[in-house]
Amino acid sequence: HSRTKGFPSRANLPLLEDFEKEISVYFSLKQELLQIPQYLNMGCIVVDARGIRSFLLSLCANWLFTFCDYLQDKVILVLEDLNFLFENIEPEVCKIGTETTDFTQLMKSMRMFYKLRNRQSDIEHKFSTLQRANRILEKFDFNLRHDIHGFYQSTPQKLDHLNAVFGMAKQRIRPCIATHKKSIIEKLHTFQLELTAISNQFYRSYLFNSDCPSKDARELLDEYAQKFSDLKERSKDVCEVQSFLETQYVNFSSLQKLLDTFITIRRVWELVEEVTYSTKHLKRDMWKKQVPEEVQQKLQELRDKVEKLPQEGAQWDITLSIRDYLDELKSTVPLLTLLQSPSLRESHWKLILKLSPKPRVGSATITDASILMKLSFGKLIDLGLHLCLQQIEAIVEKSKTEVTSESIINTFKEVWDGYLLTLEDYTRPISRSISGFI
Repeated sequence: HSRTKGFPSRANLPLLEDFEKEISVYFSLKQELLQIPQYLNMGCIVVDARGIRSFLLSLCANWLFTFCDYLQDKVILVLEDLNFLFENIEPEVCKIGTETTDFTQLMKSMRMFYKLRNRQSDIEHKFSTLQRANRILEKFDFNLRHDIHGFYQSTPQKLDHLNAVFGMAKQRIRPCIATHKKSIIEKLHTFQLELTAISNQFYRSYLFNSDCPSKDARELLDEYAQKFSDLKERSKDVCEVQSFLETQYVNFSSLQKLLDTFITIRRVWELVEEVTYSTKHLKRDMWKKQVPEEVQQKLQELRDKVEKLPQEGAQWDITLSIRDYLDELKSTVPLLTLLQSPSLRESHWKLILKLSPKPRVGSATITDASILMKLSFGKLIDLGLHLCLQQIEAIVEKSKTEVTSESIINTFKEVWDGYLLTLEDYTRPISRSISGFI
């Protein structure tokens, strides 16, 4: 159990296993400290370890007592609660079946029997928790106080006695059930027919279709929540009555499956509303202001929630629709990355706009980059440019190449502009004659 059931409910209440681990740490440390001698012979000197040893043992003992005493207090609270339940349940169980003369009174007795049996199960579970807690205390040499130890020891006998009282109540009810068996069987058949009818209506409802409006879905969910709540409440009486018969007239496993399916479809529609809300705000903002990594992360988180839905709902039309919708949005994230490239120029934007299969937004046609820059993310998706990612990627690569070339040319220009060249008249030198030659 995720929490120590039977103890007072607190948000920060630890598990019994947590108590055992924590107490074990101090108990083991105490045992190690006891193994340390009071005097330590260090060769040329003898160290008196009594002071530090005594101090550490005192700390361990205090923490051991703190944890164990706290655990004992909780055991006492639960024992007091059990004592109260024992004192109040037994008289009520003894009344069951003593005044059962007609069918109405029989059903009233069955409701009371079901209610008390649940409380009996709660008692058994609480005592099981107490036994675990007591074993932990005994493991670390901490015994329950004498005044409560006796009540703890007598609890199993009280549980056995309570079980016997329930058994006698069953024996008192059986003759009345045999008398009204025909009416009971009719009631069981009627309940099964109603269960089947509601199941068929629910599974054929609009809730599982992707074209069901959210408003209609909310109304249907509220309607079925009320129906299933009433059905579950009534099933308690029917279940108890059927437990006294040899034949199974109502398939309660189908009821549980129906309730589980309802919980799943309700989770799906809650996710639909979350996806709708999140993507609505995402698509409303200008695409130029979007950070592709953040968009990708948000869409992936929503997609992960879809994957965590129970397997039963994985192939429902509404679930597939959410998954496909999120996958389509995720496919637009690479487009954001490409279009936010700083290397794109007006000529490149014109080439990109020509690729759009749907260049119109409302009544306006997107003809230049200035209009494109003002579009929201949702309007950008409507242009269908994410369907042309390969062509756009080629244009972006081309723009980067052009920017690189421009940068190289500008670098050469800056270098040569730094040189001051002067023009001088060219004079051909006169050759001197060499002897023997003219």
